[in-house]
Parts: sequence; C-alpha cells; structure tokens
Amino acid sequence: MTVDSSLIDRIVRGVLHGLHGADAAPAAKPVGSAGKPVTAAPQAASSPARLSQAVITADVLSQNVPLGANAVAISSKAILTPAALDIVRARRLLIQRAAPPAVVSEAKTKGLALIVAATPVLDRLLKGRASDWRRELLGCPDDAAKLAAGCICRGEVDVVVVFARQFHRAACLANRNDRVKAVAVNTVDELRIAREQLRVNVICLDPTNRGDFEVRRWFDAAIQKTA
Repeated sequence: MTVDSSLIDRIVRGVLHGLHGADAAPAAKPVGSAGKPVTAAPQAASSPARLSQAVITADVLSQNVPLGANAVAISSKAILTPAALDIVRARRLLIQRAAPPAVVSEAKTKGLALIVAATPVLDRLLKGRASDWRRELLGCPDDAAKLAAGCICRGEVDVVVVFARQFHRAACLANRNDRVKAVAVNTVDELRIAREQLRVNVICLDPTNRGDFEVRRWFDAAIQKTA
C-alpha cells in the first residue's frame, strides 16, 4: 500500500506544533483586581514548640511537637533519647537549648594576705585578727603582684596586703595594672597618709624584724576601709 507523503507531513507538523505549543505556553499567574499578578506572601517562621521535660523521648516529641513546627525549645540540661534524636533528624527539627542559669559568685572575702616573707609574728596575726582573710603563700614578689592585681580586677577582695622583703618591687609591679592602687610603706603613719590621699587597694609591707605590736597596728590601718 502506498502512503501519501503529504499526509505524513501533516501528521509530523501537527505533532511538532503540539510540542512547541506545550513548551511555549507559560503557566497562568493569578491576577489581582488592579490587573497585576498576585505574589504569594512569604510564610512566617513558626515559633518553636517548648518542652519542659528533663528527658525528651520519642513519645514526648510526637505528642507535643506538631508536624508543622521546625524548632523545639528545651531546657539547658534536658536529655534527648536516641529515639527522640531519630525523630529530630527525620523531621529536621532545630533544637534550641535555653541558656544555663547564671552562677552566683561566692561572697567576697574581707581581704587577701599574700605572704612572700613569713614570720612567727605574722603567722600569729593571721590566725587571730585575720582569721577570716584568704591567705596565699608565694615564692616571689612578682607572683604576689600578679595575683593581687588579678584578685582586685575580678572583684574578689577590696584590699590585698603583700608581706615581702622586696615590698617596693611588689608595689611597682602591681601598679602596672590600671585598676590597682598599690603603695609600699615602712610605718603606720605612711600607710595612713596613703589611705587618706589615695584609694589604696594593695598595701605592700616588709614584716621581717617587726614586733607583734607594730604588725598589729599595720594590719589595723590596712583593713580600716574594709573593717
């Protein structure tokens, strides 16, 4: 049987026309009352589902987190079970842990005694009048100056007393910190004048060859601000 070639051409043209028409036809866009295309408003992110349980299981998630949620807020110490983690991964949930509670700092001690040069007189004083003071034994004035500056900057104490033979060196090194007002004194009168004229917070003394009465007067003048 002979096939009419013109018929074949018409069939081919019809198929091609249909294909081109399907490709070229743009998707219809909704039109508003003013004749302008309507743009869909972006979907607002849903607020996280909040869970207060200490242990988050798969059942807790399934029962309390709706399918449309994309985040879950839990406590800082909440534990997620392995099955719950599987649900988190499968649903691509964002876990938001609450910030841990602020740690309440310990009460500030009355003062800090840094001992580089220890003497029996000083030991008796610190066990008696300064029993509520924090005490540290150090090997050199440099370490004492560094520790004194750190404690003042952190607000751990109001006053630091450094007992060292090289008390001038300790005061000089401590004063390199802007928040430290250190003085090196030889007598009680010098200490009182320094306290009157400066906001002294680090006092450096040499306790060697000093008697009980003199060391006690020193100490009483040093703690006058915090007593």
